[in-house]
Amino acid sequence: LGFIEAEDADTNTALQQWRITSGNDDGFFVLDSNSGELKLSATASLDYETQPAFTLYVSVSDGVHTSTSTAVRIIVANADEKPAAADDLLTTDEDQRVTTDNVFTNDTPGDNPIALFAFAGSSTQGGDVSYLGDGAFSYTPKPDFNGMDSFTYTIRDASGDLSTANVWIMVNAVNDPVIGEEDHYSTEEDQTLNVTADNGVLGNDFDIDQDKLSVTLIDNTTHGQLQLNADGSFRYTPNRNFNGSDGFIYQVADPAGTTSKVHVALDISATNDAPNALDSRVTLDEDSRYVFTLQDFGFSDVDGDQLAAIEIPRLPEAGSILLNDQPISSGEVVSANDIAAGHLVFIPDQNTFGEIYATAGFRVFDGSTGSQETASLAISVRGVDDPPVIVTPQTLVTLMNNDVSFDTGLARQLSLQDIDEKTQLQSVTLRVSSGTLTFSSTPDLNSISGTDSAEIKLTGTAEAIDDALSQLLFIPETGFAGEVKLTMVAGDHGEVNAELTLFIGSPAGINVETSEHVSPAAAPDIERETVHPVIRKLHGLLAAVSPSRAYHAEAMEIEQLQIPEFQSTGEEPSEGLIRQQLKENREIWSVDMASMTSVTLNPAGNPQAYFDALKDTVESQNLNQTNNAATSELDYWKLLGIAGVASLTLGLLAWSYRHQKNNP
Repeated sequence: LGFIEAEDADTNTALQQWRITSGNDDGFFVLDSNSGELKLSATASLDYETQPAFTLYVSVSDGVHTSTSTAVRIIVANADEKPAAADDLLTTDEDQRVTTDNVFTNDTPGDNPIALFAFAGSSTQGGDVSYLGDGAFSYTPKPDFNGMDSFTYTIRDASGDLSTANVWIMVNAVNDPVIGEEDHYSTEEDQTLNVTADNGVLGNDFDIDQDKLSVTLIDNTTHGQLQLNADGSFRYTPNRNFNGSDGFIYQVADPAGTTSKVHVALDISATNDAPNALDSRVTLDEDSRYVFTLQDFGFSDVDGDQLAAIEIPRLPEAGSILLNDQPISSGEVVSANDIAAGHLVFIPDQNTFGEIYATAGFRVFDGSTGSQETASLAISVRGVDDPPVIVTPQTLVTLMNNDVSFDTGLARQLSLQDIDEKTQLQSVTLRVSSGTLTFSSTPDLNSISGTDSAEIKLTGTAEAIDDALSQLLFIPETGFAGEVKLTMVAGDHGEVNAELTLFIGSPAGINVETSEHVSPAAAPDIERETVHPVIRKLHGLLAAVSPSRAYHAEAMEIEQLQIPEFQSTGEEPSEGLIRQQLKENREIWSVDMASMTSVTLNPAGNPQAYFDALKDTVESQNLNQTNNAATSELDYWKLLGIAGVASLTLGLLAWSYRHQKNNP
């Protein structure tokens, strides 16, 4: 800095012992004791902005005397100094906030004082930076960040000079917890859900550390079977017929062992289940009809649906199932409404029964779908005691003093049938109002009483009695002409009976007692009209066989009544037209012509069956004009019986038709 000057009266004496006595508390100055040279110390830091001047007090000696301390004024010249901010380094853990010390401490201030001029509010990695004052900052790293981060700050000195430095932060990595997100899956009722690893439960789970995750089942499903794999794939099968909500809970973990529990929701949508058809059984009595109900067709449906219809793919082996009185066909569908209304019935074949009489197959429908399996409907028919059945001609015609044979070959059979008691003993009584009953040969019966009398009682099996009746002979009283009633009574209490009228002689007209529908008093006058071709053919054949006996056919002939509907055309009525007219009658007569050995007139029958049987019989006998007198006596009487019955029956049918027209 320079030499301090001093004067001494003894000019020849050298000055010495230069010394700073005060004003150098900071030690910025050094005074050479021999020469008085003033220098700055090595640690001196003069700052004009802080202290522009210093006052030192100095003394000196001439070797004998020491001067008083004299003030020496040092003026600091002002100079523009540049500040220099220095970088700082600190350390923290991931996701942890840290506070710095005074970062200005290691900065070169320049022209004092220095102050913070600016700083970055966020770090280069997105951390949060705040200034706390006095050179201190707070730093919060970005969530889950680890590694090196930094932010900058700038200082300014008193002269306005600036300097910028970095604060470096080492963020140490820590293991982050796994974040598990709830999962949702859906499937349909009774359908297995297969989920691959790519679409598995780990797909939406997250680990910032990008560690490999694994899953472990914690809580299992409630309404199904679950197989959960470590990679997040799984297989879920809902319980049969279940629909609704189910779920499970798993734990996701990283290699460091941090875990998170996650819920998986499973939605099982409902589908319509096919109903089940259950085997069923119904029971009815022989010769009755069974009306089906909805309960007869075993039906169950897990969805709670009601029976909508049934299908019958397999018909019963015996009997008939009818819908609205019409036989159903295989595979026909019947609605539940029809069943509930009683339109579906079963009718066994006549006089048949059995524990398992027949079985039918059925399927059930719920309105959307049908049962997959065909169930069995067992039909049990209880046997009942059938009364015996008597079959007789209703009317026979013979000549005076002629015996009447009831041989089966003469189309005038008396028959006893008992369906369910063929081997059980029973009794039949036959009586005539005139004449005598006997047998052409002794029948094989348990007992016979009253032979060769007007009343005979037969005891034996139904088969034996039926055979004995074919040997029965009626012998009229000598010279008797007129009607003879033959009554046949059977049954445990005589509840079954039939009456045959025999006409003896050659009457001009015939009165027939058959039922309440026809009586002698009501019989109308007969108008002659063209005989139907079938009857004409029979009469013609009779005349060709034996011209001498042709009068028998003439005597027995009851020519067809003229039906009003036929009169308009004047043409000979065809067989089809006769059938049509007779079918329209509500109360008509029927003839069982399945075999010409048995003919019966019964009310409310089917004329169609009569015509078919009559026609078939004529054709089967191959009757034509080639027959000659060589025809046997038996053939003659057979033809005579056919012609008589046919002619008589047509007359009755026509009269019945007219009677119904006139008496509705």
